[in-house]
Amino acid sequence: MRMTYLCAAVAAASLSFAAAAQAQGRPAIRLYQEDNYRGASIEVNGEVDRIKQMRFDDRVSSVRVLSGTWELCEDDVFRGRCITVSRDEPRLDRMGFDDKLSSLRPVSRRDGYNRRDNRRDYRDRRDR
Repeated sequence: MRMTYLCAAVAAASLSFAAAAQAQGRPAIRLYQEDNYRGASIEVNGEVDRIKQMRFDDRVSSVRVLSGTWELCEDDVFRGRCITVSRDEPRLDRMGFDDKLSSLRPVSRRDGYNRRDNRRDYRDRRDR
């Protein structure tokens, strides 16, 4: 019974932190190891050039964008194929990005990406 209360308190604190980050305009994203926001998860609030330090390297299958727009890259230090996301993605395999994330960072809207179509974002970035 105590464990249930503890789990509920941790979940509430996590949600309130995400709400605070959104209210302050700071970028925030939650990474999940399984499709449809299941499995182990971790919240990220800034640039991560090597996600393997967080034990999530090549293990992310879905994301919830809490605020901002994010660039997700296959290789460390934002190299390799990158995509941008500005909304929740329940299945990264649809974008050819399941279990491939190695680095990520928030990006601003002035970067020139088309936020509505992440696949087009990938082609635009690749042509640069």
